[in-house]
Amino acid sequence: MQGKVPLLSLEAIHQLHIFIFVLAVTHVLLSLITVLLGTVKHAFFKQFYGSVTKSDYTTMRLGFIMNHCPGNPKFNFYNYMIDQSPRN
Repeated sequence: MQGKVPLLSLEAIHQLHIFIFVLAVTHVLLSLITVLLGTVKHAFFKQFYGSVTKSDYTTMRLGFIMNHCPGNPKFNFYNYMIDQSPRN
């Protein structure tokens, strides 16, 4: 190695290894935190995914119709919900 100089000293290589290790550990920890928060969020919203029985749906629908359209007993709840939903 006459006339050649190393690109990095041993101390610089050691510090680079420490930096890469810290970077990898940080990446793993943040990934685990992201997965954990996603799992918690999913578990929270899962409570709202329960199905409604047909009788409960009919009762809620008729209650809505009686409150909002008392003069129109043939009110179409589905069409109303489609009209009120935002269009993409």
